[in-house]
Amino acid sequence: MVPSYISSTSIYRKPTHTNLYLKYSSASTPASKNAVIRSLTRRAYDLCSPEHLPGELSTVYNICLSNGFPPSLTSRIMDDVKRSLQPGRRLSSKKFQQMLPNNNPSVTIPYHPTLAPPLKKTLKRYDVDVSYSSAPNLRTLLTKTKSTPSAATTPNAIYRIPCPASYIGQNQN
Repeated sequence: MVPSYISSTSIYRKPTHTNLYLKYSSASTPASKNAVIRSLTRRAYDLCSPEHLPGELSTVYNICLSNGFPPSLTSRIMDDVKRSLQPGRRLSSKKFQQMLPNNNPSVTIPYHPTLAPPLKKTLKRYDVDVSYSSAPNLRTLLTKTKSTPSAATTPNAIYRIPCPASYIGQNQN
């Protein structure tokens, strides 16, 4: 139930907002590209009042087109989101089966637009589940963003020493 003091809600975009999201031509997984459409559409349904929803859905559609997404793909995913939000919608048995854990071996590989899909298709024939990771880039190869502080510089830190007694202690500084 919407509180009486709220008349309507819509999506606010700052004047400096550029409507730039993941470009369809980028070397990203199809799932990542579809997630752009799905998340913008879902946000519209979740946050907009009924009087603002058609305008926001039109904006989402135009944003996707301006980022190079095919109109048919954009429309299909937006329709899928709308159907998924209808009350009383039940999972199909195929979707339910996909949600169940399996005991298949799995492998994670860097995503490459021409190599990863055929490799995934081949491995699927052998019941190997494939997931994608980001390919290493120059920044990740040349920088180390995390360092391990010494025990002397972290007083009162809780630590664990793996041993048969499973000792847990605290620095005394």
